[in-house]
Amino acid sequence: MKAFINLHAHSEKKEKEANEVAAKVNLRYDAFHLGVASAHNLKEWTDVRNQLVWNKTKNVQVYTKVDWFKHLAIFGNTMNIKCHNVHVSDELIYDWSEKAPKYLFGLPLTFQLGGAYKASKDTKLRFSTKVTSTVETHLAVTHKLDKKLSVGVHQHFDTAKVKTAPYSLGFELSYKL
Repeated sequence: MKAFINLHAHSEKKEKEANEVAAKVNLRYDAFHLGVASAHNLKEWTDVRNQLVWNKTKNVQVYTKVDWFKHLAIFGNTMNIKCHNVHVSDELIYDWSEKAPKYLFGLPLTFQLGGAYKASKDTKLRFSTKVTSTVETHLAVTHKLDKKLSVGVHQHFDTAKVKTAPYSLGFELSYKL
């Protein structure tokens, strides 16, 4: 069983006369990690965030985050399946602000899913999906032809644009000098 506390603080000059003091405190105990980050501009709080992470296994993390200024509660998990070269994350986001739009099930919820797959040393696939009252999804594949040249294709679909142009397709060619 291991436990440690990490404290980080710094002061940052943002404008001519404005300063900001920021601090992060992290406590790790066994498979759990609790963190708090905050910032103050010497007049008022400008940022306060909390995070609790459970390292369920070596490759799976389950977490909850709270952003007190953006009024967001986030519940998610991350899986890193190294033997298959796959990394996947998903999040359910609850917005408790007064004017939060009601997306899923009549609640101010958003669901996000994303990931990456390394098909080979030179080929990578990335995907993401965001579900609110509409669904937006993105897929990109890149392939490295040699040390300097790579090609790719990406596609995007958005149900909010069904009547206009919901689908877009793009191609990439990259050369490193």
